[in-house]
Amino acid sequence: MSRSADRRDFLKSLTATVMAGSARALLPQLGMVGTALAATSSAKAFGNYRALVCVYLDGGNDSWNLLVPRDNGTLGSGSLYDRYRTSRGGVYDTSANPPAGNSATGLALDFNALRPISPDGQAANSFGLHPQCANYAFTPPGGALTTHSGLASLFAAQRVALFPNLGTLVEPITKATYNSTPRPPQLYSHNDQTTQWQLGRTNANHPYGWGGAVAGRVSSGNQLQSLAPCISISGSSRFLVGDGVFPYQMSTNGATALNNYSATAGGTQTARRTALLDLMAQTYAHPFADEYARLTTRSLDLTNTVTNALTAAGTITTPYQMSTAPTQTNPYPSAQVTVAGTNYSNSLLDQLRMVARMIKVSRPNSGAGINHERQVFLVRLGGFDTHDTQMANTGQPLLMARLNQAMAWFWQALFDLGIQNEVTLFTMSEFARTLSSNGNGSDHAWGGVQLAMGGAVSGRKFYGTFPNQTLDGVDCFSRGQFLPTTPVDRFAATLARWMGVPDVELETMFPNLVNFSPDTLGFLP
Repeated sequence: MSRSADRRDFLKSLTATVMAGSARALLPQLGMVGTALAATSSAKAFGNYRALVCVYLDGGNDSWNLLVPRDNGTLGSGSLYDRYRTSRGGVYDTSANPPAGNSATGLALDFNALRPISPDGQAANSFGLHPQCANYAFTPPGGALTTHSGLASLFAAQRVALFPNLGTLVEPITKATYNSTPRPPQLYSHNDQTTQWQLGRTNANHPYGWGGAVAGRVSSGNQLQSLAPCISISGSSRFLVGDGVFPYQMSTNGATALNNYSATAGGTQTARRTALLDLMAQTYAHPFADEYARLTTRSLDLTNTVTNALTAAGTITTPYQMSTAPTQTNPYPSAQVTVAGTNYSNSLLDQLRMVARMIKVSRPNSGAGINHERQVFLVRLGGFDTHDTQMANTGQPLLMARLNQAMAWFWQALFDLGIQNEVTLFTMSEFARTLSSNGNGSDHAWGGVQLAMGGAVSGRKFYGTFPNQTLDGVDCFSRGQFLPTTPVDRFAATLARWMGVPDVELETMFPNLVNFSPDTLGFLP
């Protein structure tokens, strides 16, 4: 067979491999044709580093069990906690003879198990976080007992802010104006509400997510332009797509390279690598084939750059609860969390560990050759569609334990690196869930609670109004579906402004923002 025929067959095979998904990391990089193709740029937009880390709680988090009223630690008839407990169908209790106010079908948390918090402007200990939001202690392999601050402690330390009754909105709405006020389309739909949260607008036909839009506006100072300013550790997402911005996808182990393609392995893999490099070095007459070869080369070069940077300088020493002891070939075993004496995996901590490693090597003057000033990351934790077995240990308690442990570790890692003021982590979830029980869990609703964490966050505060939790009361419908009082737009615009998006561009990025005042919430400078 001729050399040209060999080339054609190899390119066909490579294309088929990519389309089959075994080179998943290659595909996003091939989409970067709209970005600057130069390897480096000397532009300096800000002269400092900032990053956003979005933690997407996939499935609709029942966040009314994340934040619960405690009435200044006083429990009695007519209290805000009593209203919460009644609306949730009683305290979850599977004992044979549960006391009054408890029920096997209830969704309320026990008053005494809550982690008390004292928001600024509220009475001391007037609210509580989920019982799993405590500090957590563990002994790493070969190490001493270690404790990291959980969400309750981080809130008290002013590093966490809470946003009650946040959701997608077109304009302000109440029960009285519900039928006369424009509403977001397809409420209670996972796909539609996820899209609206990620786009920062209620027009699902818009092509760009707000994370990608932010990155596209502020990343001119990023030197390694071949590395996108948006990085996902959890697969593809419209949230990170912007005008000329396509996310770089990684795994919890690092940059994902082509299968059976290695710079160091011998035998067949070395032969494949040699053949591929030879093909990519050719000049092809057809412009598509020639550009395809150049894009593939840049993608492979970028994989090598990221891999080498992480290998040389991406070590994070902050300890965590590991599934196995680290080894030279596996220095980062998967994370575990313990609930009721049983160990479970924690993929969210694994993802945030890779985010921390990438931030470490990406910041200016890190010596890794990336030198980015602005980055947006996405991680994801699934399992929040809790129609069934919500209150069992493997339901919401496990989800909250994973979230608390991962965020506590991430904060400690940022603190250990001395970069806690440069990174803001925040949560998103398509909607909250009904206050009332369906008998074994909760169903899709609307407004809920989100949080933000970081050294720059003005924490120990509520941004927004905690609602009246009476079923079919002034703030919700018959099953406790709350009408949001704070729009996603103001939450997202605050984060965008902190990243450096000019105020005059916020209403372009978030078109419904004109219906609310002020534009931002003030939890970041």
